[in-house]
Amino acid sequence: MPFDTILRGRIAQAPAAVEVEPGDEPATAFIVSDAQTGIYDSEEVPVGALRCCEVVCRGATAVRVLDQLSVGDPVLVYGELKLSGPLDTYNERDLMLVHLQACAIGLDLAAGSRG
Repeated sequence: MPFDTILRGRIAQAPAAVEVEPGDEPATAFIVSDAQTGIYDSEEVPVGALRCCEVVCRGATAVRVLDQLSVGDPVLVYGELKLSGPLDTYNERDLMLVHLQACAIGLDLAAGSRG
């Protein structure tokens, strides 16, 4: 089964619409971090924040995420890890970009209220 990753954390960067080709379904992207990494007020997640992951969702899920989720919300994301790259080379190693292609996103009620 391709959808085999569950990510648990808080939204660290506000969901934003992703530009798509005409005729494609809408897409939204946001950053989820674990509780120890923290939540960021700025537009960019600091480089040192390694325990975070970009989440991308499409279709009706993308529209609902834009409408209902915000920074600080505890979430559970179910989806598939996707690799892009190599984007660059560092110390003779190819750097890859990883994101989670989400098929389901929900509030993590066990985590309590917003940060």
